[in-house]
Amino acid sequence: MKLLVFAGSTRLNSFNRQLAQAAATLARASDAEVTHLELADFDIPMYNA
Repeated sequence: MKLLVFAGSTRLNSFNRQLAQAAATLARASDAEVTHLELADFDIPMYNA
């Protein structure tokens, strides 16, 4: 299985980022191929409210 994991927030300690990292860890433990994408690495406009 291949998975793409990313958080909807660019804040370093956001709950979404922690959840994405935990999901990636569990998926890798089940032999999934995981790609972790960081939205902050891309030059895209972010909504920050």
